[in-house]
Amino acid sequence: MIENLEIEFKILLTKKLYYKMLLDFETKESRQITQTNHYFETPTKDLKKNHLNIRVREIDSTYELTLKKKERKSAKKEFNALITKDQFESLKRHKVFQHPIFDLVKDKVDLEELTYFCSLQTNRIEIPFGCGVLCFDENSYFDHIDYELEYEVTNEEQGRKEFLELIESYGLEYHKNCISKTARAFNALYLSTNEL
Repeated sequence: MIENLEIEFKILLTKKLYYKMLLDFETKESRQITQTNHYFETPTKDLKKNHLNIRVREIDSTYELTLKKKERKSAKKEFNALITKDQFESLKRHKVFQHPIFDLVKDKVDLEELTYFCSLQTNRIEIPFGCGVLCFDENSYFDHIDYELEYEVTNEEQGRKEFLELIESYGLEYHKNCISKTARAFNALYLSTNEL
């Protein structure tokens, strides 16, 4: 299990601005990734109530189990571990397996109630920039597509300064991070089930 502090600044973009900025920044060092985040929660929203998030990220044929714990507005503590496809399928079928990540939340979350709820697919282009990496994300979930710019950094103060300068050069304002991918996917799920 790997533990790290995720520091990121993020903002939603229009489709037009997303492609303009992408053209402005894309270089030979750019890296394109397609990933699918599979989100889990309890029916009583125990994770959300405790500012936690559990997902499995699927890239190609690899599966990474992640627990996120909110530290402050622009930072989350992350715990990551590779799992097998069989473990992922087991988790989707409502069967939690023994794992150190689950041990971290068992006091706050009824793991027997942990349920797969939804997925979000991201076409991501990563570009080295300043003290971190710019991530241009095109996200698809349910019948929604949105466009997001993330700036992942290791130095929060320097990263904030660079991010503000970047988005201000495009006439954008930043006050706080946009709503997370997890929350957007769950909101879309809620809307789709209430429209039935």
